[in-house]
Amino acid sequence: MLIQTALVGLLNRNFKGTIFTLRRNLLRTVILGGIALLASPVMGSPVRWRPLGYIPQLECKCGCGQCKMDDDFMRRFHSLRKEWMALTHTDLIPMISSGYRCENHPVEKRKIYGKGPHTRGKAVDIKVSGKKATLLYKISKKYMTGIGVSQRSRRKKSRYIHLDSLSPREARRPTTWVYR
Repeated sequence: MLIQTALVGLLNRNFKGTIFTLRRNLLRTVILGGIALLASPVMGSPVRWRPLGYIPQLECKCGCGQCKMDDDFMRRFHSLRKEWMALTHTDLIPMISSGYRCENHPVEKRKIYGKGPHTRGKAVDIKVSGKKATLLYKISKKYMTGIGVSQRSRRKKSRYIHLDSLSPREARRPTTWVYR
């Protein structure tokens, strides 16, 4: 409680260059040393700690909430994301359908050959179709080592592109493939 009171006091003083504040929907974000603290003035207690660069869409969907993404993959993904935003003026984050998967995830349990790229934190699936899929494919060739394309479905919602950064030692597969 004392720490929270001190943080709120610092927010109200708004020191230049040391603490940046952002107020949206009654939430205050304090950025200190690479960690973001979300605190609600209504509740009076911190809500959760999140590292900067955290993307909730990359969490495991089985319910465990793990998100152990590889640092090299995230650097590549953010570079791809920057270029995508510059060309399309939209973000890739809302289009993510799958990121990290733990070993207990139903899809990973079905695999007989071992850990997949999602379990290693080196892959993401992005829901995209049409001209945007073509553009994403072209940009992805610069940054990713594995690109899987699934565009044959009749439903647009089930069309996606798989992107990963596995090395040749980690995965024996072509660099580009089409799902059937």
